[in-house]
Amino acid sequence: MPHVREFRGSTQELVSLRASQINGCGWCIDMHTKEAAAAGESDGIAALVSLIAMINAANRLAVMVHQKGGSYEVGMFAAAVS
Repeated sequence: MPHVREFRGSTQELVSLRASQINGCGWCIDMHTKEAAAAGESDGIAALVSLIAMINAANRLAVMVHQKGGSYEVGMFAAAVS
């Protein structure tokens, strides 16, 4: 696994952004999002990293409430997001 200092520019900022999301530091999330943009990263990639954080949060919630696997039916959340 590469050491953090081996990453350059926007890649380093995206790695730091994800670590900040995991740590729950809002100030750091703001900083690394802006630094990634300043380093030339597209808004789409930063949005994708943010989406991964939201998916992780949903997964943690499912674990905390002991949601049983196998109960999902295709489209059951479509009304919630539209």
